[in-house]
This record gives sequence, structure tokens and C-alpha cells, in this order.
Amino acid sequence: MNVIEGSQLLLKWFGNKTSYCFEDNYKDLMIISDESTESIRASLTLALDEFEAAKVVSSKEIKGENEKLKKFWILKRP
Repeated sequence: MNVIEGSQLLLKWFGNKTSYCFEDNYKDLMIISDESTESIRASLTLALDEFEAAKVVSSKEIKGENEKLKKFWILKRP
């Protein structure tokens, strides 16, 4: 998956969702690929970073139930 494909996938996601977290939502994207999970995650992270630079989303790390940090990207609304 390249960054543009990741962006397209995430744009569909944010079409009806307001937040994204890898730990909670990665499987919900239903990605079918022969690429490694790490490679796909890197592409999605780059796409999310570009969304954040364009001020489409904001991100925040918070502690989850098990005290592990989780990063969330939250959609900004005009």
C-alpha cells in the first residue's frame, strides 16, 4: 500500500467516523493485502501525518485501560 492508497482508505473511514486508533480500529479497515502489517501501518501513519499537517485531524496519545499509551487521530469539523 502506498501513502495515497492509505489516504483514500482513511478518507472513506472518516466519511462516517470521527476518530481512528490503530489498536482499536485497524481490523475494521478490512485491508486485504500480501504486504506486512508493519508496511501497511507505516503507509497509514504517513497518511494520517499528512492529514494532521493539513489540519484535517488532530492526534493525541492517552493511556488505555491497561495503562498502555494509545494514539488517536480525531477528525476536525469546520
